[in-house]
Order: sequence, then C-alpha cells, then structure tokens
Amino acid sequence: MEAWAIWLIPLIGSFIAYGIAKRRKSYAGYFSLGISIMCFFLSVKILYDMITSPLSLPYQDTFNLFYGFGVAYLEFGILIDEFSVLIIIIIAFISILIFIYSLGYMREEIDLGRYWFWMNFSLGSMFLLVISNNFIEMLLAFLMVSLCNWGLISFWYKKTNPSLVPGFDTDGKYNRHCGTKALITIFIAGCFMEVAIILLEFATMNSFGHPTSNFLTLSKDNCWVTKLLNAGILPLFSILIISSSLAISAQFPFHDWLPESTAGPITASTLMFSATTINAGVYILGRLFLINYDLYSLSVASELSLIFEIAIVCGLITIILTGAYGIVARDLKRILAFSTSNQLGYIFFIFGVAGLYLNYSAFVAGVLYILAHSIFNSLLFLSSGLIIHSTGIKNVYEMGSLRKYMKKTYILMIIGAFSIVGIPPLVGYLSIQLIVNEIFVLPAWITILFIMTFLLTNLYIFRMIGLIFFGTESEKIKKIETMEKVHKPTSIMTVPLIILATLSFGLIFFYPTIINFISRSIPLDISFDKLLYFLSNTYLSIGSYIIVTLLIVGLLITYPFYFTRKISTRAITSKYLIKDIHKLLKKRVIFNPLYYSFYQGIFKLGNATKNFHQSIDKLYYGVGQRITKLGNATKNFHQSLDKFYCRLAYSVRKSGDHIRKFHTGKINLNLIYYVISIFLSLIIIYALVKLS
Repeated sequence: MEAWAIWLIPLIGSFIAYGIAKRRKSYAGYFSLGISIMCFFLSVKILYDMITSPLSLPYQDTFNLFYGFGVAYLEFGILIDEFSVLIIIIIAFISILIFIYSLGYMREEIDLGRYWFWMNFSLGSMFLLVISNNFIEMLLAFLMVSLCNWGLISFWYKKTNPSLVPGFDTDGKYNRHCGTKALITIFIAGCFMEVAIILLEFATMNSFGHPTSNFLTLSKDNCWVTKLLNAGILPLFSILIISSSLAISAQFPFHDWLPESTAGPITASTLMFSATTINAGVYILGRLFLINYDLYSLSVASELSLIFEIAIVCGLITIILTGAYGIVARDLKRILAFSTSNQLGYIFFIFGVAGLYLNYSAFVAGVLYILAHSIFNSLLFLSSGLIIHSTGIKNVYEMGSLRKYMKKTYILMIIGAFSIVGIPPLVGYLSIQLIVNEIFVLPAWITILFIMTFLLTNLYIFRMIGLIFFGTESEKIKKIETMEKVHKPTSIMTVPLIILATLSFGLIFFYPTIINFISRSIPLDISFDKLLYFLSNTYLSIGSYIIVTLLIVGLLITYPFYFTRKISTRAITSKYLIKDIHKLLKKRVIFNPLYYSFYQGIFKLGNATKNFHQSIDKLYYGVGQRITKLGNATKNFHQSLDKFYCRLAYSVRKSGDHIRKFHTGKINLNLIYYVISIFLSLIIIYALVKLS
C-alpha cells in the first residue's frame, strides 16, 4: 500500500495545495513540505519491508484496466526492486530539502498556488514513473513529468519587465518560449516511445498470445526480441525507445532544451535537475539494462546491444559538447544546467557500458553516480540560488570576490564543486572512481577520450568558482556593497545546504552497504572491515591517480585566468581560430539553430495551414454571399410574381363582380339586353360607315 500511496498523495495533494494557497499562501508551502516528508517516510517503510519481508524481489502488484478478446491488454501496477526503491528514496529526500528552501526563496511570490501545484504534481509523476511495472504506465508518467516541466520552466510567464534576450519583448514571453521549447522536445521523444511500445505490443502479441509491456514478463523470455529481430524492426525499436530516455535527460541530440529550462525559479530547476525530470531518462535506461541483464542471466543471447551502443555514443558526445558550452557560458544558472547535462552523460555512458558488456558492477557504479549527482547538483543549484537571491546578479563576470560577503555560501558551494570534480574524500570522488574502474573494457581510444572529459568538468567548475568568489569585485558588486543590498540568506534557506554538504562527506561510509543493496545482497553487510577494505581499494586504484592528476592540471590552467586574473582570457579568445570556436560554442551552433529551424518550419507550416484555411474560409464566404444574393433576387422575383398574380386575381374577381350584375338569370330581361346591344352595335356601325 505504501508504494501506491507514495505517488497518489503528491498528485492529490497538488490540487489541495493550490486550493490552500488561495486562502493562505504560506500554509500551502508547509502543507507541501508535509507531503514530501510523508513520501520520504513511505519510501523508508518500503525499504524496511524489503529488508525484513520474506517476499522475493522484484515484487509487483498489478490490476487490469481493460479487457479484449478474453485477455488483459492494459495493466496498471507497481514494481518494487532495489533500483526503484533507491531512486524514490533519493527523490523524496532531495524534495524535502528543496521544499524547505522554497519556504524562504519563494515567500514573496504572488502566485504560490500554481508553484506548489506544479512542484507536488512533478513529485507524484516522478514517483509513478519510477514504480511503474510496464512501459505504457511509464509513458503516461513520462508525459506527466514533461507537462510539469513546462509548468515550472514557464512559471514566470506573467513577467512584464523588459527581456535582455534578443527577440523577446518581456521576460514573460521568454519564459513561455523556454517552457514550450522543453515541452516540444520531450513530447516528440514521448511520441517515439509510444511508437516503440506499439511495436513491442505487436511482438508480444505474437510471442505470448496477448500484448504486454510488463517489465518482469519481458525479462523472463526473449521471444519478443526474436520477433522484432525477425521482422527487421529491432533496430527501429531500439532507436525509438532510447530516444525518449535521451530527450528527457537532455542528452545529445536532444540536449539543447536544458539551458533555457533555467528560466523558472531556482528551486524548480533544482527539483527537475536533481530529483525528477533529468533522473527519469537514466531510470528508463537502467530499467532497460535490468531487462537485458535478466535475459542474459537466463542464458539467453542478448540482441538489445544497439540501445546501449547509442547510450555510450550519445553520452560521450553530450559530455564533450556540454563541457565545452559550460566553459564559455556566462549565466550562472546556465553553467549549472550544462553541468547537469554533462554529468548525466557520464551515467548514460556507464549504463551503456553495463548493457553492452552485461556488467552489473558498471550498472551499480551508474546508480551510485545518480545518488552522488543528486547531492552535489542540489548543493550547487541551491547555493547559486543564495547568490542570485542576495545580489540579483546571474552573470558570473559581474560578480567576483563574493567570498568576503557570503562566507557560508562560499564554503557550501566549494564543497559541491569539490564533490563534482572528484576531490577526496567527498561522495563525488568515490562515484567517479567506481565509473573509471569499469571503463577499461572499452577500446583504448574511447577509454582515453572518456577520461580526458573529466578535464572539461574541472575547467568549467574551477572557472565558475574563480569568477564568483575570487579576483576583484565587479562594478555591480561594489554598487551593491555601497547600497548595502548584499544580505545574508535566511536560515531556512541555509539549513538544506548544510545537510547536503554533510552528506557529501558522510555518505561515503555507507557506500559499501548501498553497493551491497543494489547488488541484490540481503541481508546487508555493514561491517567496519568491509568499509575499510572498500575505501583503501578505492583510494589506491589507478583511477584515483588519474583523477587527481586531471584535477591538478585543471586547477593550473584556470588559476591564472579566473582566480588571480593575471592573464586575461581575451588574450586567448581573440586569436583567430580560438575566437571562431569560442563564438560557435557561445551560440551553440548547429544544434540550437537546428532546433529553431525545425521550430520555425513547424511555425511556418502552421501559418501556411492557417492561411490556407483562411483562404478556404474566404472562398466559402464569397460563394455564400453570392448564393445569398441569388437567393434574395429569386425571393424578390417570386414576391413580385406573387404580387402580380394577386393583383390579376383581384382584377378578375372585380370584373366578375361587375359582369355578374348583368346576369340576372331572367330570360326576358336578358333578351331586352340582347336587343339593345344589337341596336347599339348597328348605330355604331352606321356611324363609322358615314364617317368613312
């Protein structure tokens, strides 16, 4: 029952929170916080039941919604296993911290009802996606998460202040555009997933006698894979199903919606990038790995390798592209958005390695990186929220030396930055080591290229830290300091960051237990000896030396440019070739223009269709007017004819009345009239003869 309640409560609560906000805004926030806390306790209760219950895992509870031809063809249910439970615990815990932070960050917001509605609905939708036991239910949750994306990104669509973005009059129009861009991109990928499910249903109909997309059913027999392979559509199915995962996690070639998605509140961005939306794609890929791995465990040859090959290629391209974008970006929130896409690329890459080589240890490394990413990404985003909230500045080049004024924020953000670049003993370091230790099965050139991408991460993170907290104050910071506008954040906004920073250090002691849990080893081994053995092996691994070396190189490169500012970056970026590359990266040439070309093409097609329908309407209107005029003329003619007939009838009737007076019915009188008429006629004839 806890698994059913964990997604129903936030979905129902979203409507209640909206209603509460209409009466008392502040109460809606506390109510939503209560929902997230309740969801966290439910997730912990599920974990406790998993460990103590004799039920075998994975466990599912399902019921059929519709029936056809005597068999169920649409089901709705939940699936509980180690992967899904760990993800819902991460989502629930991170959401609590974000909701606490929101109480301070959004307290002056007017439209809080709509904010809490989308936050709660996003939380419930993500829970539903994670515990779904079939692809159709997952697709429904996928589309719900996408809709929440749109609502949160375009939250400030009513803003009327002038926009700094070319092509947009107001910030409100720009925010609407950003939300629409994300919605279009992810919904297109949702359509891909829908087509993949249709192909899957046909394959399972021929294989099992009834259509199904149930994960456990698919993982027990690969005859559906054979049907797709024999029909020649397995590559198409693989491309379609992985596209949905790539799109919602902002991976190449769908990565360009993510930078604009920072238009909403920083709390909404943190929820999307650390707990809900972005994690949806890697969860789908992880679920595909488990299906593939279970088929392999049954001594069945795997034919789904194309999915994981695409994940490796797209993940690696995303890491390189977004890392390069992060090095040239100026907006603080955009740098972190590129960082998010960049870090998710590592998870896609290692999940791809896990699926391609059927390596469960690589899968475990990827899951642990999801955990680490949720912590340090939330810490970085919420820290940046404190900076923007305090200074009102987003451009990192307009900051500088903020460590003097925001010491606590400086320390917290440094912890998040050190974790993401892999400085020991933080949680990010261990996660990176686990990934590096699993990639040596790849060809040497791919391994080297992948390892070198960590240098890109070091460069954009150290650049960000240097520009914000070191060097000299910018003119804007000096003005703010003079006007005494730099103010300390409230404790309700600082507490979540302290918790995240503490976890960045403390979680490493639980890593062996978590690895045990994900590896399906229950009861869990939580001995100190195992912890010591794990940490010593990790710190002394070859990956450790590689990462530390890249850290030193990254710091040496960025230190003179962004920390001491002794060398101007313009001295480098003004060079001919580097200048062109720098310009291309700033404009995100190829993919961003390609999106807008596609968008403009759709827009023009829509306008052409609109103009065509307007022309048809004008034609119909013109024909209608002429038919109306013809009808009116015919009506007038018939009315005139009716009048003529009426007058003729009236004249005949009057004439008849006069003539009738001469017809009395008496023979003698009629003879007299006859004789008189003859007599008068003779007189007239005589007169005419005389005259002639």
